[in-house]
Amino acid sequence: MYRGLSFYIQSQLELTVLLKEYWLMWKSTYQHRLKQNLKKILRLTLIVFIAWYAFALPKHLFNTTYSHVVLDKNDSLLGAHIAKDE
Repeated sequence: MYRGLSFYIQSQLELTVLLKEYWLMWKSTYQHRLKQNLKKILRLTLIVFIAWYAFALPKHLFNTTYSHVVLDKNDSLLGAHIAKDE
């Protein structure tokens, strides 16, 4: 009876070691695949967001006109452009 019990314990230990090795191998493979899939999903999400943002903007962002004045470092007038009033 003692001999059968030691064989049972030995086989249980071997099984535990095998399961632990299999789990570590599966876990590392799964984590690698999960990281790859997560990167693909993030890239696709970023591309979709950029495309949506680009098409959501109007063609003309600013319709107002401004007057431009160009001065040198001594505050002398170099040029000016007056905007049309509507």
